[in-house]
Amino acid sequence: MIHVAPRSPRRLAPALAAALPAMLLSPVAWSEPCPENAIQLRYGEGPFLSSRAQWDSTAVIPWTFGTIVKRAAYDVPNGTLNVSHSWTFLSIVLSRIVDEFRVVGVSAGTPVALSARLDVEADALDHDITPCGLRVYAHVRHGTEAASLEVCAPPGSQHLTPHESLTLPLLVTAGEPITLEFEVQLYVAVGSDGGEGWGSGRIGFDGLPPGASVVSCNGYDSDTTPASQPSWGRVKVRYR
Repeated sequence: MIHVAPRSPRRLAPALAAALPAMLLSPVAWSEPCPENAIQLRYGEGPFLSSRAQWDSTAVIPWTFGTIVKRAAYDVPNGTLNVSHSWTFLSIVLSRIVDEFRVVGVSAGTPVALSARLDVEADALDHDITPCGLRVYAHVRHGTEAASLEVCAPPGSQHLTPHESLTLPLLVTAGEPITLEFEVQLYVAVGSDGGEGWGSGRIGFDGLPPGASVVSCNGYDSDTTPASQPSWGRVKVRYR
């Protein structure tokens, strides 16, 4: 009779011990395709959706007094949104990032408290003689909760120059994806005398534990994305 000796559990222990950290930190699979982002360049047309990681679109529109140039762009890996338009009347220019994000670098299943941040800058000139002819709007959203900013121009040809950070507190589970939405837009109201300007947003995350980072389906990585410049103000979270 041939006797086969059972394998010693001690021989499995080193291999199991080596694999365990990778198992604990193993990420959850992303959606296929990634969530859809959006841009809009004309009032009443769009927004147009795409799951691509980067999109930069420009519209050149001839009119009586010259040429209107509008641009909307987003770049998920670099965590940026940009909108701009030359002098125009009724208009909306919008850039929106929607993506799945997750915390990595700590054991999967670990509760993590952090904040999602959108640093917003803009310089917009309102030519209207009535209030709110031009508005700068931005938000960061998770489900029904959002931190948002809306700046409305006073009467007369005055600049809007917000430099703000929108911060949304989150409690997540490491390794599990959550969907976040970031948006920046410029809006010129119907009946106004027109406006022009630009706006931008940069995504960031605060309060991560040591060794942790945030990555996304479309290539964002908080460890490699350039840090934003310090903001000039803070906006309180407004829940919806």
